[in-house]
Amino acid sequence: MSIQTFCIAHKSVEVPLSSACTVIWLGSGDAPRGGAQRCIRAGEIAPELETWHPFLGGSAGTFAIESLLRESGTGWSAADQVSILQYRKFVAPKAIGTKSTNYPGMYLVAADALRDVAVDALQNSVPAPYLLSQPVQLGNLYAQYASNHRAPDLLRYTAIAVELGIMTWQMSAEFFATSLFVPGGVEMGVYPIPVFLDVVEKMRRVSFEFLRSHRPVSSEPGQLRALAFCNERLGNYFLMRALISSAGKVEPSFGFLHTVSEGDVYTPG
Repeated sequence: MSIQTFCIAHKSVEVPLSSACTVIWLGSGDAPRGGAQRCIRAGEIAPELETWHPFLGGSAGTFAIESLLRESGTGWSAADQVSILQYRKFVAPKAIGTKSTNYPGMYLVAADALRDVAVDALQNSVPAPYLLSQPVQLGNLYAQYASNHRAPDLLRYTAIAVELGIMTWQMSAEFFATSLFVPGGVEMGVYPIPVFLDVVEKMRRVSFEFLRSHRPVSSEPGQLRALAFCNERLGNYFLMRALISSAGKVEPSFGFLHTVSEGDVYTPG
């Protein structure tokens, strides 16, 4: 069993990485070169990922990872795992730093506190096939999304999932009523590669179909990445279904979501 580690970045990486990690670059300008890590620009894998990055956010990197894993399918087995970090976010089996006062379940850790920590090695040290962030209670997924983002985007996204046969209408009702949420969904943590590919394919198909005919309803910087927020929720939904279907056979490990930041207030970025 082996683990393939990726870090999605659009800014300078603040999380310590090993040389075995591959960086997926989403930022403007040339991808950083010269570091110990292999660095690939998402647009080199699929040009549309660069074009649609403003709407997809970090999901553009997730789709790039999916493509790389599918292209190297003979390089891994069904027992292997994929580990995903972002330039300043990661999941670890123990809490480090200070609990965020405005983001449930997240810990904020100063860069200096990670100086001697190999984060991806820490993340990959868990023997379970999954390492996920602690679930949080949303109450109701649709209500929570609509109160923080733009409801028409999630409604349109879900309608496309039903049209494509990715969800039945019964599943869409269950999706909207979801109360338990793993931050990051299937895009932040450690997952069996087959599960990751299955869920991400669903997210990619819905996202690309959405972008062929639509755009998010708001151009505000915090809302333009609507598909990233929708993907996180769809990824969570299908991740939960995968966990339920393997209950009794596979035990996930739940760790803690971290962001490299000072203080105790989480600031998106």
